Amino acid sequence: PGEVLDDRLTVACGEGAVRLIEVQKAGSRALAAEEFLRGVELVKGVVLA
Repeated sequence: PGEVLDDRLTVACGEGAVRLIEVQKAGSRALAAEEFLRGVELVKGVVLA
């Protein structure tokens, strides 16, 4: 899990942060981060699991 730090899918991790370039939800196809963000509203501070 990691906390969303901004609206460009930068996610906090153990020591620093990573910017996701591709996302795949369970049971769905992989999407480019930009395409994923068009269909979902992520709020800064939410924790991804």
